[in-house]
Amino acid sequence: MTPEEFREAYLAAQNGLGNDLQTLVSLSKKFSELATKFSELADKIPVNYSKINEIVEDFIDQQEP
Repeated sequence: MTPEEFREAYLAAQNGLGNDLQTLVSLSKKFSELATKFSELADKIPVNYSKINEIVEDFIDQQEP
């Protein structure tokens, strides 16, 4: 491999790595946006713990002999 061929191969690999890193950054940003939206939606879901506890207690009572 000549120095020029090496230089071209190196620059091509470097360009590919740069593209991969840019893709990773973009995906990371998108993931963060989706996680934030999911968290916001989860906060809007009302939770009735007393009803959940009642259902669980009923289930447990049904399991006892």
